[in-house]
Amino acid sequence: MSVYRKGIFPLLLTCLCLLSHGFADDATKNDSEQDVEITAVFESLVAVELSADSEQVDSLVIKKIVPHGTRIQPKAAVVWFETEAVDERILKAETDLSLAKLSLSESEFAFEQFGKQQDLDREAAQRTRREAKQDFDNFVAIDRQQQIESAEYQLKNAKASLEYVQEELHQLEKMYKEDELTEESEEIVLKRARRAVENAQYSLKLTETRTRRSLEQTIPSLQAKEEAKLEKAELDYAKTVQNLKDARQRRKIEQDQKKRDFEKQQADLVELREERRRFVITSPIEGIVYHGKLTRGRLSDKPSTLDTGSKATAEQVLATVVDPKRLRIRAELTETQLASLKAGIKGTATPVAFPGTELAVTIKSIESVPLASNKFDCVLSIDRRKNPAEIVPGMTCKVSFPKPIGEKENRDQREAKQNDTKKNHEDAPELNAPAVDESETKEAKK
Repeated sequence: MSVYRKGIFPLLLTCLCLLSHGFADDATKNDSEQDVEITAVFESLVAVELSADSEQVDSLVIKKIVPHGTRIQPKAAVVWFETEAVDERILKAETDLSLAKLSLSESEFAFEQFGKQQDLDREAAQRTRREAKQDFDNFVAIDRQQQIESAEYQLKNAKASLEYVQEELHQLEKMYKEDELTEESEEIVLKRARRAVENAQYSLKLTETRTRRSLEQTIPSLQAKEEAKLEKAELDYAKTVQNLKDARQRRKIEQDQKKRDFEKQQADLVELREERRRFVITSPIEGIVYHGKLTRGRLSDKPSTLDTGSKATAEQVLATVVDPKRLRIRAELTETQLASLKAGIKGTATPVAFPGTELAVTIKSIESVPLASNKFDCVLSIDRRKNPAEIVPGMTCKVSFPKPIGEKENRDQREAKQNDTKKNHEDAPELNAPAVDESETKEAKK
């Protein structure tokens, strides 16, 4: 009996090892045959984001907003804003525009008067320049020569006067000398004649000095002054013309700027009135109202706090209207899942809220560039014309895909190799099994 036990225990141990190894192979086989499963969200193909989209009003207060999840028709009101502040702003803008219009009218009249005054200033500058040029031409052509001739004539006249009185004195002296006796009256006449000669000589001397000074200094100096006067008149005229041109251009720019400012102010008022009419935001489509913004079909993790009295900005997405009749599925794949999925693969989507519903889906596109760390955008189409009425955008689902054929073939090859290994292992003698004596076995059988 002891011999029998010694022989049977190693056999039982070997069988247990083989059975446990087979169970492990079955578990591995079941795991490898599992489908690829991803988590996704239902997304509407038609989604319209609603915002104030205003340029003039940058801060708004919500007066009313339809509840989240409301089903609405096209052109239905979704959001209402408070209008008191914008109405006061419009009233002030209208007053400011009226004053700006008066200011623009005054500026246009002043600009017209400025232009006329500039014409007068330009004519005055031209007249001054023309007079300076005329004076110079007159001096060069006439006055200069006349002054030279006048100086020469005065010198000639002074010389002639001296000759006259000298000749007269000479005749008196000759006449009175022949009488040998000069009376007292005759002496007086001679004295006067001699004094006249002295006066003429002195006058000639002064005239010579004046004539020389006129020819050498006065006349050249007058010519230089006339030349400088003409040059200054030309410079003054050019400066005046340039100043008039610059001033007119500056006033024209300022006037155009005032006109543009007025037109902008007018356009801003028109835009403000238009935005005031849009203080009730309506939906262009039929659908379901979701508060806030959807990100690739997903709602925010926290519920929206928009309500009466909430403040909003012009660019803020207040609500999104989605069409629940036209859906697709949006998912975010990991890098591991990318290796098993590609566009065109078909699968089955099961809504989390309705586990008994199965939808046939097809991968339409997978982005090759990650949208975030280890996340790749994936879009799937639902292979049915009409979506279930109970499924709405934002609901999640589980999508499963069968393993690709290539992976199954590789798995079968691995299993065949494992089976061959196990067969060889069974045929080989156990290294640690104890040897059994045949004589003992025979005796035990007896």
